[in-house]
Amino acid sequence: MDWIRYFYLSTVGIAFLSSLISFRLALHFYLKLFSILLGITFLVEVIMIFESMYFTKMLQNKGYNLPDKPVTFLKYLIKTFGLKGNSWVYNPFTLLEYWMYFFYYSKIITIPTIKIVIRYLLWLFPAFWFVTVFF
Repeated sequence: MDWIRYFYLSTVGIAFLSSLISFRLALHFYLKLFSILLGITFLVEVIMIFESMYFTKMLQNKGYNLPDKPVTFLKYLIKTFGLKGNSWVYNPFTLLEYWMYFFYYSKIITIPTIKIVIRYLLWLFPAFWFVTVFF
């Protein structure tokens, strides 16, 4: 199953690198913003792969006495700070990701009614996100 993870990561990385041309060309701001979103997506996925694969080895190399079960950075954060799962990375990313999607679609859609709905969602989604994450 690791090949699927690497395939996804390489696909996002290639998409990000190829989208960087939007900064060189005189394209619209929302296309440049979408390129930045691809870069942030790539960074988040790299962080999660690093967390799951290399943190245990890093702790062992520094002389920490680890139990038989593998200890990952995520498990360390859960134990130390009471965090739950991978929410410390994906919750803020989800807010940013979906807000940028709403913004992107509000710029490319030309139907006025749908545009108004999306603009309301730009304001409502952060409140919805806040409620679902913290309550």
